[in-house]
Formats: sequence, C-alpha cells, structure tokens
Amino acid sequence: SVTPLAMANFVSGIVNNGIIVKPYLIKEIRSPDNSKVLYRGKTEKSREIPLSPFTLKVIKKGMRLAATGGTHAFFKSLKVQVCGKTGTAQLKSKRDAGMHHAWYVGFAPYEGPIEKSIVVVVFIEEGGYGAYQAAPVAYKIFAKIHELGYFK
Repeated sequence: SVTPLAMANFVSGIVNNGIIVKPYLIKEIRSPDNSKVLYRGKTEKSREIPLSPFTLKVIKKGMRLAATGGTHAFFKSLKVQVCGKTGTAQLKSKRDAGMHHAWYVGFAPYEGPIEKSIVVVVFIEEGGYGAYQAAPVAYKIFAKIHELGYFK
C-alpha cells in the first residue's frame, strides 16, 4: 500500500529532522560548456513528520543499529556509516503464498551533513526477503556511491 518513492520521501523526512521536501526530477540544467546554471530546481517543503527531535534521533539510531548488528549487519564493512531497515511484504493471495516483496530503505551518512545525505530504496517485487535480497542490492549501491567519492 506504499510506493518506493513514498518510502524514499518518508526516509528523507527522517534525515531532514522531520521536514519532507517535495520530490523533483531535475536539480539543475547547465550550459553546454558547464560554466553557467541555466535552471535550478526549487526545494519546496511538502509537510512535516509530527515527531519530536528526540524521537527522530532514536529512529536514526535504531536504523544505524540495524546496519551494524541487525538484519543487515554486513553493512558495517562499508566505509560510510549507513542507517537502514529491511522489510518483507507478504502477498495476500493464497495462490501466491511464499512469494514476498523484498524491501530495503536506508540513508547515509549517519550523523553527517543533511545536504550530503543520500536515501536508497530497493523494492524487489516477489523477490523474497528484504534482508536476503534487497539489502545486498542497497549495499552495492552505497559502496559504489562511496567509491565514486560522493561521501568525501
């Protein structure tokens, strides 16, 4: 009953200390020689998550603990501190018993600057379990982003 974009938007609200920003597709358009910004997308506040700063801090800490000793503890080998949550959505139909949707939502870096944070959502339809199928995909995404130097 939720889309991957909605989950990404919600997790970004946790990262942004309760403020959810309206998603946009284009950050900026530059001139052919890359010397001028011709268009810059506007960041618009969509709404706020009605949680206290303490509660948001506890959620972030819990997501960090899941990435160091929980369902995706293998994330602790990454060079960037990732926070996340795995999930498995069961299908309603008896005919489809055993087939589940695999979820992973997360962000990095933990306690880093908000403007340098990246949210990753992996949804694998009928992919199995989040910890076994979706989390390894997210791991590769975070590792590649780090390898490309984004978190430095």
